Amino acid sequence: MTLMLWHRRVGMLACAALLLWSVSGAMHPLMSRYQPQPMARAAPAISPLAPDTPALSSILTRAALDAVTEGRLVQMPYGPAWRVETDDAGGVPRYFLASSGDEIPDGERRHAEFLARHFLGDSESSIVAIERIERFGGDYPYVNRLLPVHRVDFARRDGMQVYVDTRQTQLATLVDARKARMNWIFVTFHNWRFAQASDRARAAIAAIFLLAVLATPVLGYRVYRRRRGLALKGVRGWHRRLGLAVSVVVLFSGVSGFWHLLKGVQDRASMPEGPRRMHQILQADTLDTRALQADTPMQSLVLLSHDGASWARVTSLPDVQSATPRGHAAEAGHAGHASAGATGPLMEVRYIPLEGKTGVVLDDERHARILATQLSESGPPEPTAIPITMFGGEYGFINKLLPVFRFEAGDTRLYVHVETRTLAAAVNAADYAEGWSFAQFHKWQALEALLGRWPRDLLQIGFALAMTLVSLLGLGLFWRRGPAQSRKN
Repeated sequence: MTLMLWHRRVGMLACAALLLWSVSGAMHPLMSRYQPQPMARAAPAISPLAPDTPALSSILTRAALDAVTEGRLVQMPYGPAWRVETDDAGGVPRYFLASSGDEIPDGERRHAEFLARHFLGDSESSIVAIERIERFGGDYPYVNRLLPVHRVDFARRDGMQVYVDTRQTQLATLVDARKARMNWIFVTFHNWRFAQASDRARAAIAAIFLLAVLATPVLGYRVYRRRRGLALKGVRGWHRRLGLAVSVVVLFSGVSGFWHLLKGVQDRASMPEGPRRMHQILQADTLDTRALQADTPMQSLVLLSHDGASWARVTSLPDVQSATPRGHAAEAGHAGHASAGATGPLMEVRYIPLEGKTGVVLDDERHARILATQLSESGPPEPTAIPITMFGGEYGFINKLLPVFRFEAGDTRLYVHVETRTLAAAVNAADYAEGWSFAQFHKWQALEALLGRWPRDLLQIGFALAMTLVSLLGLGLFWRRGPAQSRKN
């Protein structure tokens, strides 16, 4: 069987996949460019607690709650409220007005709507639906990282959907009708969601086609070397010239895409509900929050447990309201993608013991070190903690959370987000290599640094269209010659 026959047969399989991947891949720069932008990036400031505000301990006692696993003061339309979670509440948090201790009916839905209106800057449009999302999939893929979230659908001409994380009071992503259409094309034809199969089975099918895509330019180049002296005109000549021009891009994109595909299946299987978080128990009778009264607004107030004692971690409001939200990437790209230079705002952080003086000094670095030790699956971390306040390198915008602390644990680097007690990322040598490969060979980040985002995007779109044209020319040659004649060659 000749090389040309192998090239044609394998090429037929590759052409179908390459058409889908190249056309949908051209959507990626457009998705980033036309990502809807929020009106507010910071979470709503929390109003100061009045002097006569009841302690959270008394509020929980009245609600017959002996302990909670999460406690946070959040801003609601009617003032500050306590948001608490318990192990026996089915994952649904409860809300209590801080001023009176009265429970807020349907508090989480009201909080989700309040956050969505705040980030979107829309206080007038009616709400069509609010849905709690607890797993990645469908229109909320793993790339968004945050779970659980609420999707708030607005009755607007642009079909706006706002995804908010009520636990962390932050925006996950915005999706309007235009982005939804582009998302559908990208997810359906680039991630092959049309293949009605399990994640592993879909990846296996895509891997077979990827191998065909990788083999086709290699076989085509060998055919070219054997027939280099022949002058080819028309469709066959254009197919050869364009094929040679895009072959290197096809190979690099295919190899990095294949690696990324395998890594994605592994990640989704190991973290179906998002990054790992440290579980804690806060005894209700230790939550005397009367010492937390303040004269100025706060950006966050989170309760935590340390050595059996309860503490409050309080952050002050950033100076500039339009700063990047706490722990959230600026919505500069699709599905929450943002510039690699996005940073977390610098804020004053205080740890306040709720049971009086403890003789213990606690701050973010000490707390992060404790969390790293408990969350590490790579052995005990080194004591050195490096604060990270900017997305970049191996800790990119896809990880969502800032600021974090980095620790070394064996051959793994741990990134710990203190406020949410979350292991935001764990990166070993293989993870780093895959991430670098995908960033440079699939997304061309080096070209973005040299040329800027939009010129890089235009180049990507141009090569995607060229790959589409090569595939169409190849299909045209195959069918013009006829399948029967191709088998005889």
